[in-house]
Amino acid sequence: MFKVQEKTSDAVSPVIGVILLVAVTVALVALATVIVFDIGSDVSDTADATVQLEATNGGNNATATVIRNENVDTFTLSGTTINGNNVEASLAGDAGSTATISSVSIKEQTETVTQINESGDQVTLENTPVDSLKTVVDSADTEITGEFTLINSSKIEYDGSNTLTSIDVTYDYESSEQLSTATVIANLAGGNSEVLTSTDISG
Repeated sequence: MFKVQEKTSDAVSPVIGVILLVAVTVALVALATVIVFDIGSDVSDTADATVQLEATNGGNNATATVIRNENVDTFTLSGTTINGNNVEASLAGDAGSTATISSVSIKEQTETVTQINESGDQVTLENTPVDSLKTVVDSADTEITGEFTLINSSKIEYDGSNTLTSIDVTYDYESSEQLSTATVIANLAGGNSEVLTSTDISG
């Protein structure tokens, strides 16, 4: 007689099965935590936007225009003058938004002018006032602003009757420095930022 041999197969160890079950459970819990609490949502992507940057007014100004924007909150237009001064302007994230930075600033100037007589001489000032004449003081430190009239952007005229040996004229004037560089910075979600484009406009 033939003896039939019984065939047996090995099964996976119960210990390994428990380990696999625990690993799957931990993975599912981690996935659920990420979904529920939205972990990682504050991680910003690389800026996906196009901004046109160009120099205007002979290099005294720089203008940025948002052409396309997919994920940037706002932009910052920053510039440096040839003397190392910094200027800055905010730029909205909407397509079509524009911003311009200018190196022009308003400064106060005091200028000493000599030999003004009672004939009503017009005095040409060295710089160009942008508002109006501020003060005029004679050699005796007496304010005589009311005796002068601003004729145009750079001339004042004496209306008094005394001979003046010298006067100190104080006025605001427009000072301009050419921009050296201009940069557009993309401000992303989560407080991150990156330089989107930069250009040398000193030439």
